[in-house]
Amino acid sequence: MTTSEVPAPDRLQEVVPGEDERLRECAAEPIHRPGYVQPHGVLLAVDPATGVVVQLSANVGLVGRTPDDLLGAPLGSLLAEPDADALLAGLRGEQQPVDRHVDTDPMPVEIGLRRFDAIAHRSADGLGVVELEPSDATPDRWLSTLHASIQRLSRAVSVDELRQEAAATVRRLTGFDRVMVYHFHPDGHGEVVAEERAPHLEPYLGLHYPASDIPAQARRLYVARLSRTIPDRDYVPAPLVPALNPLTAAPTDLSQSELRSVSPHHLTFMGNMGVAASLSISLVHDGELIGMISCNNDTPRHVPYGLRRGCEILGQQVALQARALTDTRRLERRLELQAVRALLADQLGASDDVAASLVARQVTVADVVRAEGVVVRLDGQVASLGDAPDADAVEAVVAALTGEGLAEPVVTSALSVDRPDLAVLLPGVAGAVVVPVGDQGDVLAWFRPAFAQVVEWLGDQSAGNRDTPLSPRNSFHRWRETVDDRSLPWDDVEVSEALALRDVLVRHLAQARARRAAARAALTARVTSRLAETLDAEEAVTRLARLVVPELADWCVVSLVEEDHPGGRRLLRDVASWHQDPERRALVERYAGMRRAAMRTRSYVGQALESGEVVVVERDATAAARAVLRRGEAQDLLTELAPESGAVLPLRARNRTVGLITLYTAPGRRFAPDSLTTAQEVAVRAGLALDNARLYREQLLLAEGLQRSLLTEPPRTRDLAVAVRYSPAAEAAKVGGDWYDAFVQPGGAMNLVIGDVTGHDVIAAAAMGQLRSLVRGIAATTDARPAEVLQRVDRAIETLRVDTVATAVLLRIEPAQAADGSVDVRWSSAGHPTPLVLLPDGSAYAPPGRPDLVLGVVPTTQRHEHHVTVPRGSVLLLHTDGLVERRGERLQDGLERLRSLLEGLGHHDVESLSDELLDGMLPERPDDDVAIVVARVGG
Repeated sequence: MTTSEVPAPDRLQEVVPGEDERLRECAAEPIHRPGYVQPHGVLLAVDPATGVVVQLSANVGLVGRTPDDLLGAPLGSLLAEPDADALLAGLRGEQQPVDRHVDTDPMPVEIGLRRFDAIAHRSADGLGVVELEPSDATPDRWLSTLHASIQRLSRAVSVDELRQEAAATVRRLTGFDRVMVYHFHPDGHGEVVAEERAPHLEPYLGLHYPASDIPAQARRLYVARLSRTIPDRDYVPAPLVPALNPLTAAPTDLSQSELRSVSPHHLTFMGNMGVAASLSISLVHDGELIGMISCNNDTPRHVPYGLRRGCEILGQQVALQARALTDTRRLERRLELQAVRALLADQLGASDDVAASLVARQVTVADVVRAEGVVVRLDGQVASLGDAPDADAVEAVVAALTGEGLAEPVVTSALSVDRPDLAVLLPGVAGAVVVPVGDQGDVLAWFRPAFAQVVEWLGDQSAGNRDTPLSPRNSFHRWRETVDDRSLPWDDVEVSEALALRDVLVRHLAQARARRAAARAALTARVTSRLAETLDAEEAVTRLARLVVPELADWCVVSLVEEDHPGGRRLLRDVASWHQDPERRALVERYAGMRRAAMRTRSYVGQALESGEVVVVERDATAAARAVLRRGEAQDLLTELAPESGAVLPLRARNRTVGLITLYTAPGRRFAPDSLTTAQEVAVRAGLALDNARLYREQLLLAEGLQRSLLTEPPRTRDLAVAVRYSPAAEAAKVGGDWYDAFVQPGGAMNLVIGDVTGHDVIAAAAMGQLRSLVRGIAATTDARPAEVLQRVDRAIETLRVDTVATAVLLRIEPAQAADGSVDVRWSSAGHPTPLVLLPDGSAYAPPGRPDLVLGVVPTTQRHEHHVTVPRGSVLLLHTDGLVERRGERLQDGLERLRSLLEGLGHHDVESLSDELLDGMLPERPDDDVAIVVARVGG
């Protein structure tokens, strides 16, 4: 790349001595309220409401008057009444105070025998300002040139061509010795990007100048007023009379004025450049000054107002067309990069290695942002391309940025200036684009070295070229400076596409992580399900070995910890192994059978067993594992298997290690992202499963003993035969929340109770035992009837703070007293299904009686009692809801099925009837505990 082809740096302001101080000085100068005008025209400030002149420039002799003639007089005293009225009407009719009105811009007027252009506007102070400039009597001479020039400009196909044509056009129109087109860089400094000049002048094309040449407040005026002329640098300013405007008691705002006098600094600047006259034409787009057309002349030169307006129109076209051409080129480049981004997205979908797919395929991230070096860090994996910093340097940069939040991209072509902390970590790097990808420390990073650039300035920028630090430069001869701590500037379109690529990657990584999470969840679910199917520990670890290969590793060994040895010693036994390659399974099995005896004291397996923590060997696992094995066959077998990475994971439950699983990867392979995280989840599930297997027998024995102690056989009487049944849903614990009871009260009444405590297994059984004891104790000691018993139970639950909620029905069968053997039956229900009655004629029904609130909720619940008389030979059935509830079936359908089945069993004794009911109503694997109580009146 040649020097002329190198893009200009965007931040040259930083290398200009004293620039910040000059900018502050310029910002403090009130150039919009100078109190003076240039003397080639006359300014009149009028009260818009009255049309009276309240202030004027002292040079009113140009129109044949004195200040005393006009101050306090109506505008019509100078201009013809129709002209004065038209100007005042325009001033009064403006909606925006600082906008120029359109009806009188300009208005040709005659004063004496001379023609003037009357230019009127409303100032920011609210004053009417009328300026009178000598008129161009022959505007047609440049109108045709302007029209033809605009036609030529419209045919430009590049910004450079447009700028050059604009410079040539303005010089033809105005006749200035030099016409330059300025471009403003993002830091405010300018560059001459096109030039037309007289042969005797030194060329300025390509030269740069500091922002203080056209400071911020001057730029604001150039936006407000699209052209500015200084016909003669050596003019004597004409003061405004009076100095303060009587209507505002302040200097008049001349921001919109054509005649506004300029800063003395600027006039000195022109003199040092050898410029006698100037014309500036603003290039404004969307309210921003993007450039200027600057005209200079060796001798004084006045440009008529009408021509200046024509040049303003030309400048507006140049600004619009330049932005359109720039946007078109940006769009073309953006479309090119979007195509690259689409190819990268395709490559992402075809590869599991995201980082490598961005730097090692047909299209790379270097095709998105041009750079000498690229680093991609995704999912913790780092890949690089070109002359890139090493992985350690990148990790250090990521760590530094992560501490700051790593939310916004870092874009700099001057790393040592912007981020000296990062420059220390990245020696040799001058420019960097670091784009965070997600919130896990992943980044896309592009790097550029320093590029020595020769920058040519419009005048020596050193302190020796100024009389004082704040004064203009004395010489404007071409001055060269080498900038060697910057990289080439970054293309903002490319950086924008890098951010768009970031968004693609965030979505891709999220999807990939979601897929891995789903696979991880599926694997852990399979582990949980398969290990739960067996309560044999050795069968469980055999299944585990075959589940984790090849999903998590290429081969594995699973061990059990045996603790029931003398002295409390824990012994490790390798029980199962597996390899994804069938031909190597025997080799792994042989190794698993020998490795424990060959292990040295500080083996990785021993470390994991002792600490209960995961031990990982990320690389060179063969050498690392050989080092902890004694010489012999086990070491030779390991060498043949040649693992690249290894990990030992404890299988823990209840704060103790019950087993270990050792995972290995094959030669040249590493653990995939998240594989060790998944392995740890699997280890947790497996540890629980193994512990559950060991606990199974103990729990089973405990549960069966608890069941025998809680669910006793019912009493038998002469007039009543009772049978009970209990069928648990939990396989390991033969008890649950359903319960029953049958006992005789002191008065001789038989009480039948059935209920359901929330939950299953031993905890529910314990709660059930408390509740059963309360019902039995209260009923047996008080001889109370069912409703009263349940009310007392509710109060006892509250008093004793029994943490349980349960349904129950208490049914009391009074002793037979009627001659026909019929009995009175009373019951009270706490949210439980109503008892069924099977009559001697074979019909069954549920007697009316609405259940009350369940037990354990509101201790003051009012309980109700229901009554029915049943004949001798009738059967009473109490049951829990597990007998009739089925998934996908209405409860009413289950109750009807029970009633129908019961009607066909009236000829059975109570024991057979109970068994037939369970066989007919329960599925093969019940979802819920079931309890029933069956009683026949008359024995």
